[in-house]
Amino acid sequence: MSCLHYSSSYILSRDLIIKLSLSNIYELPQIQRVSLATTSRYVLSDRKQLLPRSLAFYLMTGQKPQIIRAKKSVASFKLKAGNLLGCQVSVLGNSMWNFLENLTQVVLPKSKNLRRVKVGHESVDLQFGFKNFLFFPELEKKYELFDFLSGCDIIIHVRSKSSKESVCLLSGLQIPCIHV
Repeated sequence: MSCLHYSSSYILSRDLIIKLSLSNIYELPQIQRVSLATTSRYVLSDRKQLLPRSLAFYLMTGQKPQIIRAKKSVASFKLKAGNLLGCQVSVLGNSMWNFLENLTQVVLPKSKNLRRVKVGHESVDLQFGFKNFLFFPELEKKYELFDFLSGCDIIIHVRSKSSKESVCLLSGLQIPCIHV
């Protein structure tokens, strides 16, 4: 059990029950999964560009990513159905908590351009992205393989009734977010 999972289960849950005035622990907001995705136009022209992206996701999460393919043909983008676009991975369970701990303790303090992520009125999920993969310590060691990679979208799926509850949970986990 990671330190973040322990603090979320025992310490943060008690604080959220008092702060949100919930009647029992089953009403608490919870993180369901974390999804990572990347796409690039360079993958269309050269299939070998997909290998470093999938390797980076494997090193960051410890899970094998899935390949994203085009569902429809779009003539203006010179895209045919079935072409490779990128890769994605959904992280669950203990590996999710390990990834979130790495994200909150190491990666987010390094990134200076990510100040506060906004969570809208409709959405309870937190979405943000990085322009550079190299904030992750697993990828810093292999700089020459990943120096040209750009664009990583991270979505933290939260099960809650409102966006205010999800912001309370995420700010308790030290993820910088504000309610819009």
